[in-house]
Amino acid sequence: MRLKVFPLFLTLIGSILFIPVPNANATNITFSQTFNQGAIASSSVIIAWESFRSSLTGSYGSFTWSSTNGSSITVSDPTKIQLLANALRTGTVTNSVIGSNTWYVGTGCGSTSGYSVAVEFSNVASCSCSSTYSLRPLINNSNWGGSGGTTCGAATQTITLTFYNSAPDTTAPTFTSSLFFSAAENISISTAAATIKVSESATVTISSGADAALFTISNSDTVTALIKFKASPNYESPSDSGGNNVYDLVLTATDSASNSGTQTITITVTDVVDTSSFNSFSLSGTPAYRTVATITANVSVAARVTFRAKNVIISGCKNKLATGSGSSFSATCSWKPSTRGAVVLTATAAPTGAGISSSTATPLSVMVGNRSGGR
Repeated sequence: MRLKVFPLFLTLIGSILFIPVPNANATNITFSQTFNQGAIASSSVIIAWESFRSSLTGSYGSFTWSSTNGSSITVSDPTKIQLLANALRTGTVTNSVIGSNTWYVGTGCGSTSGYSVAVEFSNVASCSCSSTYSLRPLINNSNWGGSGGTTCGAATQTITLTFYNSAPDTTAPTFTSSLFFSAAENISISTAAATIKVSESATVTISSGADAALFTISNSDTVTALIKFKASPNYESPSDSGGNNVYDLVLTATDSASNSGTQTITITVTDVVDTSSFNSFSLSGTPAYRTVATITANVSVAARVTFRAKNVIISGCKNKLATGSGSSFSATCSWKPSTRGAVVLTATAAPTGAGISSSTATPLSVMVGNRSGGR
């Protein structure tokens, strides 16, 4: 921000004090200086105070007053705040009731050589030592004011007074989405298990919760966040802290003014009837009467496979364990046809895992011929 310089005629002895003034388009105007116990305000503090006052040329809706001693207050009322800002700038005595406080702009408390008027700002009448908030840098003694207690001989502190173009944002974001979500087991880690909505632009995070470590969260836009599992959940083997397929999270939404709101949500994993299927069902070679042929079944899950010819279980081929991994498990059957001619081969798979449905292979029609060679 480029500073302007213009003369303010503030003295009784004819000299001119040049005070740097911020651009009038500045949104907020702040005075922040350190006062020392038992000492008068330094010349740099006085110049900063006069510069602050002369800079109050905009429109203001609130001010905040804080001190390094821990006391602070925020005051909002566009009409009355503007009245006080104008009075501070022009050095006009006035007062205005805002909430439980009466705020005063005074000019009758002390003086400093070279300044025609000693403007003070407080929440009681001029020169009172009992005021909670008071600034009187031009008093020319150690009773320069203070915050949160006596304002005469107050302890060393830095006082910050800011006039805002509008009332500061003190409203926390709220959550507009549900408290309860559900997701089917085996949901992909790239699919949102919960879509979170908030009332204003905010960053949403998983701040705590018994199952927080099991999820990721990302903002899809300024008011929407997506929660995803880090690993696909299994209903039959829940990984939540309670072991009941109900996952507990605490979310925090924080806006650009650092206001934050929280919400506890649950994501319930629901059961899905898993299914098995045959990847393939085949016979090696051409079957011949009383000659061993190998039937192979490949299924999508670990299962026990039963092989049939003409709807009769083939000897030695009942509940054959299919072995493998992923979605490929194989079982074989050694079949010695006992008849010639057309035969329909079938197989059924009974998964070894709980909650998975059985499946039947597509029937395989073959023609059993004469065997070659003698007995």
